[in-house]
Amino acid sequence: MTPPPPDDLDAAVRRALDADAAAVDAARLWANVESRLRAEPPPEPASPAERVAAARDAAGPADRLTLDPPPRLAERFPALAAVAGRPRTVHTRGDRFVVRPGVGDGGAFGRDADGRVWVAPSPAAAARFAPGQTPPGLRPVAGVCELDVRKLLNEVLADFDLTASPDGVSAVRRGPAGPFRPTRAELRIDPATKAVRDFRLTRELPTGEPVGVRFEYLSAEPTPDGDCEAAGHLDPAAPVYDADRPLLRLRLLRRAFGEAAAGEP
Repeated sequence: MTPPPPDDLDAAVRRALDADAAAVDAARLWANVESRLRAEPPPEPASPAERVAAARDAAGPADRLTLDPPPRLAERFPALAAVAGRPRTVHTRGDRFVVRPGVGDGGAFGRDADGRVWVAPSPAAAARFAPGQTPPGLRPVAGVCELDVRKLLNEVLADFDLTASPDGVSAVRRGPAGPFRPTRAELRIDPATKAVRDFRLTRELPTGEPVGVRFEYLSAEPTPDGDCEAAGHLDPAAPVYDADRPLLRLRLLRRAFGEAAAGEP
């Protein structure tokens, strides 16, 4: 058994501790702390609106995202069966966008600088529709898959009630949304880059039903010239069927998306 320390050792330790305590000027130490706090106040957390505004400003003019459309969309809109059920890559450039693969495991579809929705199931030919002429059965494909990041975040700032969430911002629209417009948004925001890393949108179908769609942000990068144009996905001299060749356009559309693509939703 270890013998207890002698009394004189205890006394020496006590004297050393008392001397250390006496050397500390508590009032001066506290004054220094208060001075630093006044000079450098702790940063206040950004409000949800400030975080969304910063994310909008951090968004590039062109963005690349993945889209994971829910399979159940195909139950309501048969034309969406060609794009639902597997992730897609969405490359945006303002109102323009291109989705790949576009149909099944290949091709592409999108909207060009003139607002025309186009479908290129293969490099052999494409169908293209002027604004306001897109067949009703095809409109859900563009409506669900499009995402203009800056436009969406501006919309969230103007028309949504915002609350902080553990890793971003939750947003709920204050009024009616309209077909395919988001009614809710869960935005996962990267604290370092300020950019939105993950968009979980609840869109409203024309029937009023809600449907969830997720976009995951990949990068801000230039969209290659012509990538949002139908011709950029075709072989040289391959045709683009417009309104002047309606039967060939309809045949290609039906071959890609099925009979429902040309009919009423």
